[in-house]
Amino acid sequence: MKIIKGFYPHYYNNDDAVKEAVMLWNNALETENFTLMQKALKEFVKADTKGFPPVIGQLIGLGKEIKKLEWEAKQREQDQLPAPKVDKVEMPEELRKRMNGMFNV
Repeated sequence: MKIIKGFYPHYYNNDDAVKEAVMLWNNALETENFTLMQKALKEFVKADTKGFPPVIGQLIGLGKEIKKLEWEAKQREQDQLPAPKVDKVEMPEELRKRMNGMFNV
């Protein structure tokens, strides 16, 4: 709330409003990832052109979008990695017979 109050000083300008907002936001965001919500708030403030503080749903939605974009970026990174070198080792015939015997194959 300090961050929101800092960027939007005309809102939550008395102690009762701040306490009530903190309780509401805490209850609504308790199941959300804290770091993701911080990123969402940062992105909201950077893109805000209207001058109004965010509502909880906006941050949750932005957080989901950020998570999706981060996951896609990670997938692109992984897709660029070379395929792991896999050396196959043949199973010894005696071991194969024992395994097949255990499973009645």
